[in-house]
Amino acid sequence: MKFLLTVLFGFLTGYLAFAQIQVDRQVIGNAGGYASVDNMLIASTVGEAVTATAISGTFSYAQGFQQPDGSGSVGIDDEPDLHARYSFFPNPTDQFLYISLTTTRPAQLTMEIFDITGRLTPVNIPPLLINGTLDTRADLSSLADGTYQLVLKNTSGQAVHSVKIRKIH
Repeated sequence: MKFLLTVLFGFLTGYLAFAQIQVDRQVIGNAGGYASVDNMLIASTVGEAVTATAISGTFSYAQGFQQPDGSGSVGIDDEPDLHARYSFFPNPTDQFLYISLTTTRPAQLTMEIFDITGRLTPVNIPPLLINGTLDTRADLSSLADGTYQLVLKNTSGQAVHSVKIRKIH
């Protein structure tokens, strides 16, 4: 009987330890919040007054619940077939997303913003005719707070770049 209880305890402990590997980024707390200051997003929770981040080369270790999202969401990239360079900033944003596009040859691009379920949002960005550098902005004030996907498409409708955009209050 003692052997059976030991084996059962071992399986249960192993199962519970494995289950902890699947934890998403979530904080359940009775207070805290988010604030946007210039190009920064500030997040806080009760019980996490001070944290530190240690960086060594390409490795970084951050304490606490409020971990950065390492998805590279600022959105600077080069498109070799299009010979274009583009950037989207600030990200996260509370109202306007500024877009800078530079091409080495004339190009026509369209941009669409999709919500997390894949539905096209009502944000209207007219087609972009680029010959050199074009700076424009998209008004995201009509969108609810959340994560969106901005898709840059060429004239044939093929996606040439996609970037995650966060809308905050």
